[in-house]
Amino acid sequence: MRKLITIIALFILSSCSSVPRQQNLNYEGNIALDRGNYSVAIQKFHRALNESVSASDDQYHAIAMYGLGRAYGYLCQFKESEKWLLKSISARESLPNTKHAYLSQNIMELARLYKANKEYSKANIQFERAILILEELDIRESDPIGYAGVLEDFMFTLRAAGNNKRAKEISNIIAKLKSDNVNKPAYFVAKQYPDNCKE
Repeated sequence: MRKLITIIALFILSSCSSVPRQQNLNYEGNIALDRGNYSVAIQKFHRALNESVSASDDQYHAIAMYGLGRAYGYLCQFKESEKWLLKSISARESLPNTKHAYLSQNIMELARLYKANKEYSKANIQFERAILILEELDIRESDPIGYAGVLEDFMFTLRAAGNNKRAKEISNIIAKLKSDNVNKPAYFVAKQYPDNCKE
């Protein structure tokens, strides 16, 4: 019995070691982020960033920077958050999308960061960029209600910036998405950045 337990333990350890360190660290960073342990998340993402450089892993290099941008944003460190999100966007623009990493994600995070920081004109530029990509990904079919939520954020920043004409156009799209998909859930719901920060 003891021999069997030892074999199982060795199998588990070998399975864990087969996953790249930068991937494990990014996973741990995301867990910390979901739990609100933002300082821990930052440590994990920085380690993932270093490991991705050592491994010449461009995908996880961009992913770690995206994680850093989010974690700093939730800690109200907007300048640091903006820096990492801009770096993540720059890195991801030269990379193909993967199952769990899309350029539109990074751009939308930056838009929401600007929204929270009341930089509405900057937010609108990023929302427009993200929406073009989301439309190409056929988001209206895959997650219409989640997309409506994204557009509601965009509508808010448009109105705040005084662009009521474009806000009305977006409002009409939201209404149609909701009326055409009454019983569908939202698969994506954005976690908003705090909008009462004092840096």
